[in-house]
Amino acid sequence: MERYMDATLSPEERAKDLFSKMSQEEIVAQIQNFELGIDEARACNFHSDVGIGFLSAEWMQDCASTEEAAELQRALQKRAIEQSPHHIPATFYIHGLVGAHVPSGTSFPSDLNRGANFNTRLEERIGYIVAAQALVLGINYVISPVMDITRDFFVERRRKTYSEARTLGVIMGSAYVRGIRSAEIEGRRANVITDSNVFRMDLLTEEQIRELALMVLTEKFAMGVFEHPYALEGEALNKPFEDPANYEVTRISAEESLILLKNTGVIPLGRNVKKIAVIGPHAEDYESYYLTDKAAKVNTVTLLQRIKKEKPQAEILYSRGYDYYGYDETLYEEALAIAKEADITILTLGMRYNYWNHEIGSMDIETDCGIIPPCQEHFIELLHEEGVPTVGIHLGVHPFASDIGAHQLDAIVEALLPGEATADAVTDVLSGKVNPGGRLPIEVFDDIDHKLRLAFGYGESFSNFEYSNVHANKTEVSATDKFEISVHLINHGPIAGSELIQLYIQEDKDVRENRKLVGLRKVFFLCGEAHDIIFTIDPAQIAVPSEEGIWMVQSGKYTFMIGRSVDDIIGEMSVTITGTDKIEGPERVFYSTSRVE
Repeated sequence: MERYMDATLSPEERAKDLFSKMSQEEIVAQIQNFELGIDEARACNFHSDVGIGFLSAEWMQDCASTEEAAELQRALQKRAIEQSPHHIPATFYIHGLVGAHVPSGTSFPSDLNRGANFNTRLEERIGYIVAAQALVLGINYVISPVMDITRDFFVERRRKTYSEARTLGVIMGSAYVRGIRSAEIEGRRANVITDSNVFRMDLLTEEQIRELALMVLTEKFAMGVFEHPYALEGEALNKPFEDPANYEVTRISAEESLILLKNTGVIPLGRNVKKIAVIGPHAEDYESYYLTDKAAKVNTVTLLQRIKKEKPQAEILYSRGYDYYGYDETLYEEALAIAKEADITILTLGMRYNYWNHEIGSMDIETDCGIIPPCQEHFIELLHEEGVPTVGIHLGVHPFASDIGAHQLDAIVEALLPGEATADAVTDVLSGKVNPGGRLPIEVFDDIDHKLRLAFGYGESFSNFEYSNVHANKTEVSATDKFEISVHLINHGPIAGSELIQLYIQEDKDVRENRKLVGLRKVFFLCGEAHDIIFTIDPAQIAVPSEEGIWMVQSGKYTFMIGRSVDDIIGEMSVTITGTDKIEGPERVFYSTSRVE
């Protein structure tokens, strides 16, 4: 047996031994990648005399079943091993934006939805499920999460990101990665990778190529690819897809991501509601709940079906009313007639997002930035003139930005793109079974003059959370001493629910834009329940680079704020840091830890 096949050695030792035996051509091949379509995968159509580093598994989303995907993976891997002089298996990879892109894979809410739920434990579990469903199909790398941070509301790539706030992005992305890396199935382990794993050979030196290839080999050994190169079979293959807990996780993620932007008291729906009008194309179109139609489940329950099930004693009236785009008002008459009869009207709003058009170029601001079409806005105006109580459910890649809707709807639930559990999540919020706990992970600007409408962290609740006793345990510390900031909360509302406590730092009190999120904690409260939330601040997290590029904690007076949003500050306190401290790379701290008492 070759020494590199000795599993008692470390991945580094095994990789170095194998590397020493490889030709330069084989080494170069380990940092190369093949992307195949479904037809090429079925034909096992790829060739390399010296092996291959990576094979895309994106074709799996076009397979008829998990069994077909597994069968094709085994055939492709067998060919990759046979073509390699040292029988080195390829590493298969797949995107994991809203779940593993494989047949029967669990579909989760969009990244922006999950940023809105601010739930790191849930995000870690999502990462684990994605990895488990990939591993059984012979896939070890997941391309995700997208860690882009953007300040521009009109940038389309936001649909792939958690937030505009670095701290939230780091917290959620780290949780997702922990979940991916915690998965292990019969010796198979997973890891994350960027979508830039194809290298320009003409831009790399020979030494860089060798370093990258050695790293690839080390990862293959560490992930168990040499011992377990093939997809599983039978019960072991199907087990991660059949776990009923998968749906519960995506349902809870969807519920916690819903943001109550406005409520005059018309929701939760009371028991005295006898007739409900449901209007809008999304109510019967389950594919409009997903970030991509590739993730859409054919058995997805629609919002209309779920409302009928939730309110069997009420009469549910439905009309399409209008379309996703344009000015057409030909369906108004029927929709207005049923709305006037009803005790309350539920409108589904938003344009139908097309994920696959994003590579064309910059997004169309007129159709994709939370702006709803004229046919929907005019219908809202007509209902408002009639005095019909109206709830708007907005679905789309960006938060709701309609000026008309913001003023003339009685309630607005921002759903974004919650995926397969959309109907359950929205209906449970409408009925009051779930207290909406989502908060805006990005700012929302007006669709008329593009001025700020709703701040980062904003979101209403069915409960009334009272904040008090905001204080720091120290008002002066050295540049190496940790300190604590705490706040007391009590839920005075009639419904149990979660509250998001946000910690900000502001160096210049006169400039609101200088506020930076440095900590957060989402806490569930029963009715009347109270908790103390304590943040621990390490001065290393406020280090800034010097002119020489060295990260330093600087002495000075720093203002910390506890708030419901970046614009709704409950209390603040100042802490003076004395002295300075140089922060080495591994000592960098990106956010505050917290605890609940």
